[in-house]
Amino acid sequence: IENLNLFSKFVKLAAARAGQILNVNNLANETGVDNKTISAWISVLESSYIVYRLQPYYNSFNKRVIKSPKLYFYDVGLLCNILGLNSERAIKNSNMYGAIFENMVISEIKKNRFNKYQYGEMYYLRDSTGNEVDLVLEKDGNLIPVEIKSSAKYRSSDLKNLKWFQRLYRIKGGMLINQSTENQELEDGIMNIGWAEVANV
Repeated sequence: IENLNLFSKFVKLAAARAGQILNVNNLANETGVDNKTISAWISVLESSYIVYRLQPYYNSFNKRVIKSPKLYFYDVGLLCNILGLNSERAIKNSNMYGAIFENMVISEIKKNRFNKYQYGEMYYLRDSTGNEVDLVLEKDGNLIPVEIKSSAKYRSSDLKNLKWFQRLYRIKGGMLINQSTENQELEDGIMNIGWAEVANV
């Protein structure tokens, strides 16, 4: 890394894209460097366990899926600091609150699975028409779709994308993770799980 000022700018731009589909071209244009430099810098952050790429899930049955990875930070405290969000109030008032909550949940699941030697893959799924599932877990040969919402109360509309995934892959079950304090079973075998229970996912 020869230009620390540009690298610092890149890190801030990357933080603002946490939970979004990674677009190297846009990052390069906004940072003022070429694509190869951005790719190299992302590799530096990955090898330092600062960020990771969540790969998309797709197969031959769905040709319309988005095939670019999403970018997440391992440490949400670091992410908030880079974004200049240094208090609970600032975080809750930020337009990135939902993305930060999603980043926290996915990162904790990733770290907990690693600590438990559960090496099933983690993905997300999104198609070109806007249908999206935040997280797809492989567990014991099965696919488990996960929807993440920063709200504290369950709404039936929260299940829209999970039901889309169920129809697409002809499966039952799934998880809705939000800020609720009690776990409960919802429609079609979907479980509502509070964020504090992610260690058990």
